[in-house]
Amino acid sequence: MEQLLSQIEKGQALIWLDSHDYAAKLFAGGKAPWTRTTDCIAWLRKSNGLLNPSVLVLPLSAVIQAYLNEHPSLQEEMASKSRLVFPAKVLLADEGLRALVVELATGLVSVSGGKPVALSMPSPLAMAQQAYALAHGDADAETFTEDEADSCAAYIADFLRELASSNINGLLLEESSKLAQASATTVASYQAVMNVAKHYRWTLGLDLGASTAWQGDWPDSVDFILSSQEISGGPTGVWMSADFWADSDFQTSEALFTAVHVPADASPERVLERLAVIRDQAVA
Repeated sequence: MEQLLSQIEKGQALIWLDSHDYAAKLFAGGKAPWTRTTDCIAWLRKSNGLLNPSVLVLPLSAVIQAYLNEHPSLQEEMASKSRLVFPAKVLLADEGLRALVVELATGLVSVSGGKPVALSMPSPLAMAQQAYALAHGDADAETFTEDEADSCAAYIADFLRELASSNINGLLLEESSKLAQASATTVASYQAVMNVAKHYRWTLGLDLGASTAWQGDWPDSVDFILSSQEISGGPTGVWMSADFWADSDFQTSEALFTAVHVPADASPERVLERLAVIRDQAVA
């Protein structure tokens, strides 16, 4: 994924898209075929061919939800113990889920046309929270600390080693929306995951979303951050607000690259028109 960072540094028109819900409605009758590898790769190829993102993204959270819908016994096993990180441990150790993710990642690389491919997934803190919620229902955000994140990072690291031969280029850790503020200290508890990314030479990104603010210095081992605002110290992709879709005169960010959520109900004409605005302004 070095070519992506090189393009960022050169100020080229880079777009990171969150468009799978939109693509599912447009090309898959509203239901993405995450658990059917051949159908899924064909669908992703069609979507990426139309939208032309700078990075092809495989969203692990969506794959997990689809897999659990078809394997309720796994969800029951996740709920069999009350320890906070136990649901994540059981989920990430499931051989069927691992095999599916490897097949999807390898397949996406095979149709990437040389573009970088990244796996997006919850950060260790977010994964611990989300897996627990799937098993038991939501818990108070403060219940999960850096200790739980550190434990979950070890399970994620073991899961990610399955992707060693997939030839993906990058990993994006999506921070918990329940975390009001993150810092290098927060990210330090993800060290086991960062070590895997470094070992496989994956470019590592951190997605703060719209609700998590950043405090302090740029974190070690993180190559780029997606955020609602620019962050000093490294390459930042700024998420466009909802106003970008409603206001034709909305000005895009002057950040090094742009991140865009594509509304599921957006019209194809509007989507292509607004993405063209980003590309035109980036090269202006």
